[in-house]
Amino acid sequence: MNPSESPVDSFLLTGIVEHMPMAVYVQDVRNNFQITVWNKFCELLFGIPQDKIIGHSLYDFFPKEQIDFHRRIDDLILSGRRPIHIPEEYSESLIHGRILLHSHKVPLFDKNNQISYIVTVSEEISERKKKDLELRSSEFLYRNLVEAVPVGIYKIDLQGKYVYVNEQWKKITGLNSEDLLEKAWGKRIVSEDKEKFLTAQQKMLLYGHELFVQYRWTHQNGSILTLLDRAGPLREESQDATGFVGTIVVIKDIQGNQ
Repeated sequence: MNPSESPVDSFLLTGIVEHMPMAVYVQDVRNNFQITVWNKFCELLFGIPQDKIIGHSLYDFFPKEQIDFHRRIDDLILSGRRPIHIPEEYSESLIHGRILLHSHKVPLFDKNNQISYIVTVSEEISERKKKDLELRSSEFLYRNLVEAVPVGIYKIDLQGKYVYVNEQWKKITGLNSEDLLEKAWGKRIVSEDKEKFLTAQQKMLLYGHELFVQYRWTHQNGSILTLLDRAGPLREESQDATGFVGTIVVIKDIQGNQ
């Protein structure tokens, strides 16, 4: 703390640090990196009371390899004279066991522009990381499922532009990504059915109505298919539509086979 700060300033800053919703601790570089500040969130996260750790080294409470890692970071701060960001690091907690942290380490300079303290601010991200991994696993599962099902699946944006089609959709329609960019979709619908399809699609795009329509489709190989097209709004947490997702299936080929 700067000697020129008033007691009121010191009291205010202490209160802020004590009630921050993340772990904050300060090490005294000049006194073998002893802990001088250990806020209440540190107590809750690591299970070590303030009165036990103040004036002591982290080596007295945590595994040596963990603190060796931090000491190497501290040496980089001392030589580089700048903060260092640690995206992920594992730490041991007496209450929670092994936890994952996202940390920032910041040097504090004295009036002679020498580093006197290093402040570490850590956020516990174990649950967030777990959810992120679960989400990635779920996305991988659904991505493979979407590619495996014998149904054409597509996604369009709010303007009706195709942003995703699965392999089965391409197989059914005979179109590829380049065809979609050239808006070849509308050209392949049999002319007598085109107005029916466009009317149903416009109701979906403008009013969020579900699309349920049959139409005849000219495949690239020359055959004519009757497709059943179903689609509806794709909504996220805001409940506002972010696009539309749909499916197509062949219900009749040129010979009339079901």
